Amino acid sequence: MKVIFFRHSLLNRGGDKMVLAYANHLARAGHEVIFYVGQVDTHFLISDKITINRIQPMFKVATVFFALTHKFKADIVIADIMVLAFLLNLLNTRRVLYFAQDYDVYYYRNPFSRLFVYLMYVMGMKFLKIPTLAVSDGLKARLRQFHQDIYVVNNGVDPHIFFPRRAKEYLTLKEDRRAILIHARNDTRKGTDLAVEVFRKMRDGGIELWVVGEYLQDPAIQVKIRNFGYVPENELARIISSADLLLYPSRHEGFGLLALEAAACGCPVVTTRAVKILAHGHTAWMASKENHAYFLEGIKTVLFERRFREKIIEGGIHLARQYNIRESGIQFERILKKLIGNNSHERQCHYSGI
Repeated sequence: MKVIFFRHSLLNRGGDKMVLAYANHLARAGHEVIFYVGQVDTHFLISDKITINRIQPMFKVATVFFALTHKFKADIVIADIMVLAFLLNLLNTRRVLYFAQDYDVYYYRNPFSRLFVYLMYVMGMKFLKIPTLAVSDGLKARLRQFHQDIYVVNNGVDPHIFFPRRAKEYLTLKEDRRAILIHARNDTRKGTDLAVEVFRKMRDGGIELWVVGEYLQDPAIQVKIRNFGYVPENELARIISSADLLLYPSRHEGFGLLALEAAACGCPVVTTRAVKILAHGHTAWMASKENHAYFLEGIKTVLFERRFREKIIEGGIHLARQYNIRESGIQFERILKKLIGNNSHERQCHYSGI
C-alpha cells in the first residue's frame, strides 16, 4: 500500500502519538508511508522509512490550500480533521479516510466555527460518505448521527513503555510529599483551567504539583510546582509511575490516552465522565461536574483511602492490558487494506459498466 497522512502539524499531543504509532507500524510492515505536514516538532519516534514532505509556509491557511489543490497518487489518504478530510475528498474521491480522534466541533468555542465544522460533518460523512475510523466506541456513538458505518480501532498503550516503573530520582525529588501530576495544555477541552482552580484552593499539606506539557506558573497556587515540560515517552512513564495521582480534568475526549497510560503505570486517576474508557470506583475516581470541590474530594479519596486506591490501581492495570498498541496497529492496517480493496472493486465495476 501507498499511504499518505495529511496533517498541519506533528507535535507532542496524544493524537500525534497515535498517528505516528500507526504510520510506524505500516512502515515496518513494508508499506510506503508519506506525510504531508507543515510543522514537525515532536519527541515521538518517526521511522526512518517514512517520507516527510513539508507544506510551506507553516500556516494553517497554507495547509488548507494545499489540501484543496492537490491530487495525490496513493492508495489512501488519511486526515484526522474533518475539514481537511472534506477538502481532500474533492480531488481524491474514494481514497480519503477520516481518522476521527475526537468530535471536531468541540475544538472550538466560537458558535459560528462550531456550526461550520458541524456542516462539514454533515457534508463529509452524511452526503459524501467519507469512510470514518474512530478511536473508541464512545466516539463512534457520537458520530453515528452522521454515518452508521463507522470502523473502530481503540487507541492502545505500549506495554514495553507504560508499566509500573517507579524511578528513584523522582521519588527522592518529592521526598515525603505526595505528587499530583497534570498535563498542561492551552486547550479548553483538556481542562487545565479546572486543574489550576483546584490547586488555587489547595494548601501545602505535604502536596506538590508535577506538570508535564506546557509550562505552568500561577502565583495563586500555594503548593510547590515542578515543571518537567514535554518529555520522551520513556521518561514520561517514569514520571507517571512515580507520581501519587494523575489529575485529568478533561471536558471532552475521543479516548483519553494519557489517563489509560497512567492506569497502566499503576498511577491512580482522578478524571471526568468524558473519559469513557474508565469507570468510577473500578478504574478511576470520576467527577460528575466541572467543579473544584468534586476534584478535591476525588484527590482526598484516592490519596487517603487505601482500599479505594488499591482497587482502582489494580483495576486500571488490568484494563490497560486490554489496549495494546501493537494489536491496534494490526487492526488499523487490516481496515486500510479492506477499504483499498473495496475501492478497487468499485472502480473496476464502474470501468466495466457493471
